[in-house]
Amino acid sequence: MNATATPTRPAEHVHTHFSRLAEQGVWASLYDNSSPKVTVETWSFLIRARRVIELLRTVGTGPGDVLDLGCGTAPIARSLVAMGGHYTGTDFSPQMIDAARANIGDLVIGGNADLQVGLATTPDFADASFDTIIAMGVLEYLTRDQLTQTLRGVSRMLRPGGVALLTIPKRRNWGRLVLAGLYPLRKAIQFRPYRKNLKLEQQEEFRRLYLTPGELDQACEAAGMEKADARHYNVQPACRPATLVAPRLCHLVNRPFEGLARVPGANFLATGYIGMYRKAN
Repeated sequence: MNATATPTRPAEHVHTHFSRLAEQGVWASLYDNSSPKVTVETWSFLIRARRVIELLRTVGTGPGDVLDLGCGTAPIARSLVAMGGHYTGTDFSPQMIDAARANIGDLVIGGNADLQVGLATTPDFADASFDTIIAMGVLEYLTRDQLTQTLRGVSRMLRPGGVALLTIPKRRNWGRLVLAGLYPLRKAIQFRPYRKNLKLEQQEEFRRLYLTPGELDQACEAAGMEKADARHYNVQPACRPATLVAPRLCHLVNRPFEGLARVPGANFLATGYIGMYRKAN
């Protein structure tokens, strides 16, 4: 996805990581809803995309002109166009844009979508250009300074009354609590042959940014956007390290509990958060 150079998140490392995923076809496969063998890993991507679309449907109007920051392979483009929107996707990886073009080339040819290489932190669009802006799986690859810059850009590009849908991996949830408790054991065990079963289990030479929902809400408010709605997603009673050892089994265990994401308190079991924010009129 999108990021710029920082000491802990060098641009070349992020670029290499996502370009490799695009070339290997990994990113597109994570959103393949037709596979009969959904795992705990692929489910987190599928349910995130589903919840983003569900939130957008609650707005009551069509999505209008949509900007998808860090669009990857454009997995939600068809849903947005089907809702009456015009889709513009940007990603800093040319390989991702090539994969997106292969995925939605017919929409581009038909004039319903545009794709271009670009950074989330410095998007090349005029003020008040979009009714909807989506950043799905992007903010965690930014530093806090870049997050502030990006949110200000999102607010600038939104038309009055427009909405932004932003996702984050939650800094506080059941899975991270379990991992913290098991840290001494995880540190002692270096050999992890089970990692070969996971599509995304490749060494990342950068650290992700984890936020609490409240931190994201406050950052958006500071950028000039008011919280309109939110969703938690990807409930995982069976979490890491179990999900690394048996991702398919853990998905089957976790799936019936996804409804708990809507229950206050129980949403602590969810790993992700989607905030929907409205630009003031």
